[in-house]
Amino acid sequence: REQLLAGLAALAQDSPHSAVVTGTAADDVRPVFVFPGQGTQWAGMAVGLAADFPVFAEHLRRCDEALAPLTGWSVLDVLRTENDAPPLAGSEVIQPVLFAVMVSLAALWRSFGVQPEAVLGHSQGEIAAACSAGALSIDEAARIVLLRSRALTKLTGTGGMLALAVPADRATELIAPYAEQLWVAIVNGPENTVVAGDVDALDTLAEHCSEHGVRARRVAIDYAAHTPHVEAVQADLLADLAGTTPRPTDIAVCSSATGGFVDPAELTAAFWYFGLRHPVRFDESVRSCVGDGTPLFIEVSPHPALIGHVQDTLLAAGLAGQAIGSLRRDDGGAARFLGALGQAFVAGAAVDWAAVLGSPSVPPAGLPTYQFEHRRYWIEPPTRTVDPGLTGAAACHPAITAVVQVGGDDGVLVSATVSARTQPWLDQHVIGHSVLLPGTAFVELALVAGEAAGCDLLEDLTLELPLMLPDSGEVDVPLQLLVGAPREDGRRSVAVHSRRPDGPGWIRHATGTLGIDRAPTGPSAPWPPPGTSEIDVTGLYDDLLARGYDYGPAFQGVLAARRDDEGRWVEVALPEPAAADAERYLLHPALLDAALHLLVPDAGDLLLPFAWRGVRVSAAGAGSLRVRLVRTGGDRAALTGYDGAGNPVVHIDELVLRAVPRQLDRPSEDLTPYRVEWVELPGSDAAADPLVWSVVDADGQGAGLTAALERAGARVTVCYDLPSVADLTSGDVPDVVLVPVLPDADLSDVGYQVRETVYAALDLVQGWLGDPRFAASRLVFLTAGAVTAAAPGGLVSAPLWGLVRSA
Repeated sequence: REQLLAGLAALAQDSPHSAVVTGTAADDVRPVFVFPGQGTQWAGMAVGLAADFPVFAEHLRRCDEALAPLTGWSVLDVLRTENDAPPLAGSEVIQPVLFAVMVSLAALWRSFGVQPEAVLGHSQGEIAAACSAGALSIDEAARIVLLRSRALTKLTGTGGMLALAVPADRATELIAPYAEQLWVAIVNGPENTVVAGDVDALDTLAEHCSEHGVRARRVAIDYAAHTPHVEAVQADLLADLAGTTPRPTDIAVCSSATGGFVDPAELTAAFWYFGLRHPVRFDESVRSCVGDGTPLFIEVSPHPALIGHVQDTLLAAGLAGQAIGSLRRDDGGAARFLGALGQAFVAGAAVDWAAVLGSPSVPPAGLPTYQFEHRRYWIEPPTRTVDPGLTGAAACHPAITAVVQVGGDDGVLVSATVSARTQPWLDQHVIGHSVLLPGTAFVELALVAGEAAGCDLLEDLTLELPLMLPDSGEVDVPLQLLVGAPREDGRRSVAVHSRRPDGPGWIRHATGTLGIDRAPTGPSAPWPPPGTSEIDVTGLYDDLLARGYDYGPAFQGVLAARRDDEGRWVEVALPEPAAADAERYLLHPALLDAALHLLVPDAGDLLLPFAWRGVRVSAAGAGSLRVRLVRTGGDRAALTGYDGAGNPVVHIDELVLRAVPRQLDRPSEDLTPYRVEWVELPGSDAAADPLVWSVVDADGQGAGLTAALERAGARVTVCYDLPSVADLTSGDVPDVVLVPVLPDADLSDVGYQVRETVYAALDLVQGWLGDPRFAASRLVFLTAGAVTAAAPGGLVSAPLWGLVRSA
């Protein structure tokens, strides 16, 4: 009930919510089930669905019955990670398990009324597609998937695959120097091609791509599928699959091996070998599925791998269509699937809601005939306390609460508070399932702090740690921006810290340098820029959502985009109600963030801004921008933003992006801005009489120390224990008694070693203090890593620092 009410409230407010699905329904939707190949698997997938949906569980059991006699193990046991089950690794396990999950997932979609007009398989996914369409029985398909995966084990270690973010013709040019070593294996979309072949050649190509700004990623497969390498298993595979008997079906079967529709009668042994040996033409097959009506591509898999490629292919070809997924990694239960079912419904697919709800007798409720007219009479309390002495951009800034001159060094301390209660756009920046303070907010706050200190240029700012905002928007998060004293050239350091409401101390998130901007104002820019072509941004935010960027309405500011040979032009504007506050910011973070959205790659890692260089704002309070984006490297870009009249507003010399985990964790509570650093002490050039040293070395650790001391001119004796020191020196006690306590390579029992080390040191200190002969000597313990500036530390010798100091 609480989730329902929250979802209805969000719908009324036109704001995003996890329980609300919105979309635009087409008039004539044609569902197309898409089955990917290997790579969408994850531990624990399908377990939740099997518990919640009997239809899914029954089909999973049926697939398991077909596979178990052939494999010798149970798909259900693998999914549940039973002790006697093989791990979910290797093609011979992954492919049969994925087949069972995808076939069962397709049956679940159909049980709720979503019937495909066509199926499309990608590589190994073609088997599940044919089975789901009825062209193969479950037993026949299980045999094919198992024998195909076993054939691939014979190729293990003989090759590899490399994904390139380039068109197929460009990929062909890149592999031209590697004739008979590399081949185009998969064409996923207009900007995504996979090449495969010999490992050495792949390594050389990957290095070449890195040097020339071409994004390349190794695929986690150690064989070269869809290349001549497969010919090594041709005879065995054709013999094993002989007798394959396909069946006629009313559902169209589109093959990524041929790039078009095939007659089910063709799905014989020769077809399955052909699909493994020849390139995957997925982009062609997507275009082939666009006929009468509007296709709705539904990826039937435990995690979406092909949605982005489908959307890119449709966009490049100017074709209508939508693409959605079924489940997501680590989120494969009933709630996720029902959300996908809702996405299909709002896109125009027919859904049997009686089957979904299990209550065919309950009629649907009608919507109200008019909107509820809310009116509040409560007097709101002040939202924050503001320093009345604030001036400049800080005076009206929604987050800044105080600016204080630091006594003694001419530094400046700026206090701020961020909260979705006073800045509602903040909780609309959801990355990797976490609400993050945008990197653009760090930049804007640093510029405001710089203005308060007499600086108008952010020379550099490095984001060291993301600031994850509390789940509750009612919680205020205090910030401090510390601007250092000016150097001789006027530059100042700047650091941004936050204090968690439930944490004990301040956490540093960003550091950088402020300066004086002496660069001339750039020229104006015409719009639209001549020599550019238009980019369709209609589905941009649906695409970004599928990649892990859950931007709310305030961040969905991209209106139009164009491209030329050097980069992209993007027109952005703040939506209401965020636009009403634009003048209160030097540059609204949501506006600048939206200007960066076309830097998100088509696929791959989740990227966030990491470092900013040369940031300057020429005009404050902008509500819209026309932005020039230029890639300066694989993960680097430059930006210049103009107002509607073509006048410069913002310029960034360089922005560096970095990959982050798709599931972000909150930082530890004990993070502190302080750290230990070793500082070298200056030596003395004055000559001195050589000292007499005794090294107490019972374990043979001091051999190197003895040699080093002798090279330095010292007289050194080596003793087994303290009593033998005076004996060996005939009563002439040394100036220094040195006891090395160095790390032991074997740390299997650290607790025991700590106790033994402390006891031995205690005995030695007590003996030294109790023997008057050592009154003029110094006792020195030599440790390594006990007080360290970098992990791991020396746990065994660390207690000596406290013990000896207390003595």
